[in-house]
Amino acid sequence: NELRCQAVQLDSQLPQVLHGPANGLPYCLQAAPELGFQLDGFLKFCGAGMNTTLLDQEHVLEFSTYYVATKHAASTGHSLIGLLDRAKHYAEFVTLYHPSTRRLTIFKVFLNDVLPTGRRAGV
Repeated sequence: NELRCQAVQLDSQLPQVLHGPANGLPYCLQAAPELGFQLDGFLKFCGAGMNTTLLDQEHVLEFSTYYVATKHAASTGHSLIGLLDRAKHYAEFVTLYHPSTRRLTIFKVFLNDVLPTGRRAGV
C-alpha cells in the first residue's frame, strides 16, 4: 500500500521500539519535543492522518502520540536483545475523529508501565 509510511527509512531519529507501531500506520511519526504535554526523561513522537476503522470501514482522522523513555530511545537499530525483549517500552495514545458524526473517540491509552505515576499523564 503506497499510503503506508516507511517511517524507519524516513526518520532516522525514530527509536527502534517504535519501528513496529510506525510501520503499521498510514502516516508518519515525527519527534515532537515542544508540542503539547511533555515529561522530563521522555521523548514524544506524534503523527496524524486519515485511517479506516476495522469494524465498519469508516474513514476517520487518527491522532497518535507515543512517549519513549530516553534510556530506551537511544537505540535506532536492530539488536538481538531488542528482538528478544517482549516488553513495550513506549506509552501509546490514539484518538479518532469521526467526521460523519463529528465524534471524538479515545481509541487507545496503553501506558505499558512506561509513564511515571502521579504525573496525570494517563488514566
